[in-house]
Amino acid sequence: MLTSKIEVLLLDNTSLVSNSWLAGFSEGDSSFQIRLTKPNENRKGKGKNYNRLAITFELNQSRTDITLFKKYEGIMQIIAEFLLANLSIVNLSTYDRLGTQPTWRARNTSLAGALVLVNYFNQFPLFSSKHLDFLAWNETYFLIKNKQHFIKNGVEGLNKIENLKNSMNNKRVDFNWDHLNNFYTRD
Repeated sequence: MLTSKIEVLLLDNTSLVSNSWLAGFSEGDSSFQIRLTKPNENRKGKGKNYNRLAITFELNQSRTDITLFKKYEGIMQIIAEFLLANLSIVNLSTYDRLGTQPTWRARNTSLAGALVLVNYFNQFPLFSSKHLDFLAWNETYFLIKNKQHFIKNGVEGLNKIENLKNSMNNKRVDFNWDHLNNFYTRD
């Protein structure tokens, strides 16, 4: 019978930028999103030619036990500050759909916050297919930053972003795990 004990480490108070803790936390409880609404001549009203584009990173933390839920406030505030994100409490449906539960949501929609994420996840990459979603989101960030999404520059940028969006999350059909080949040999 194996009787190994797990060593309890001291509380780590270092900055999030200095370690991979947030990357591990993000693996389970975050998502990268691209919102794209292209102009549509058939749409009625003054917004018919309106182009909407946003990249979002969202990290959620839910608990059915309200006492435990409240204990997450401090760490969620630290994460939101680091990500330049808005922190809110929303009520989301529980997995069994029998009701709702309070959820901390740190959501970033700004380009300044996106740059924080780009720098962080390039230094501390994700393991799972979420890494592939990050790569598409990251490419979209640079297309936006370089203003390649404006119609006056041609629709190539918007079409590229639409293709990236359609290759992410539950729409992903191609999985490439090459990023894991040298994962532990990084400098």
